[in-house]
Amino acid sequence: MQGRILIKWFEKAGVALTVIRKIEQGKGNLNLEKANQVLKMFGHELAPVNSKELLQAAE
Repeated sequence: MQGRILIKWFEKAGVALTVIRKIEQGKGNLNLEKANQVLKMFGHELAPVNSKELLQAAE
C-alpha cells in the first residue's frame, strides 16, 4: 500500500517511477531537472556551487 502512495506522489510531481529507480540505484546520468523535481518535494534543490568557496566556508 505504501509503495502505491509513493508512486502516486511522484507521478503528481511529474517524476516517472523509472527516474526514482535510477536515483535509488545510483545511476550516473540522471537529468538535473528530474533530480530537482524529486528534491523539491522535500524542500531542496541542486545548484552549482563554487567548491573552493564551499571548502573555505567549512573551515
